[in-house]
Parts: sequence; C-alpha cells; structure tokens
Amino acid sequence: MIGLGRMGGPMTDHVLAAGFDTVVVDVDEAAMAPRVAAGAVAASTPAAAADGAGYVGVVVLDDAQAIDVVDGPDGVLRTLAPGA
Repeated sequence: MIGLGRMGGPMTDHVLAAGFDTVVVDVDEAAMAPRVAAGAVAASTPAAAADGAGYVGVVVLDDAQAIDVVDGPDGVLRTLAPGA
C-alpha cells in the first residue's frame, strides 16, 4: 500500500487484519511504524513496494503525487509484474 494517510492508513489496517501479506511505503515514516508493528513490511520507494506484488493500492493526495508514485523515477511501473 502506497500512502498511509487518512484513507490509506485505515485501508491498510483492514488489509493487515484480513491476513494479507502487506508492504507499505509513505513519506511519513511514523505512519508506517504501527503497520510494520502489525506485520507489514516497510519499503523505501514505491518501486520497492511493488516488486513482486500482485496488487498495489495507491492512496495519495493529488494527481501529481499519483503520477510520481506510478511513473516517476522510483514508481511502481519500474518493478510491477505484468498482470499485477
């Protein structure tokens, strides 16, 4: 899950509670800490979060952030597997 703010954080909490393996990344490391404590793996970039993932959730503030997270230098398109 990329983006752990007001929407992404609770969404991630539900994914973790359902027992799914979860990788998280957020610009605010403090937002990742409780999710890591609950079993998530912290990633340093969106590309690292997407590496090997079957699903990637993106919950960010605006279009510019979404474009950067998906197609930026460290975006998910760098590592996301075909069909994911």
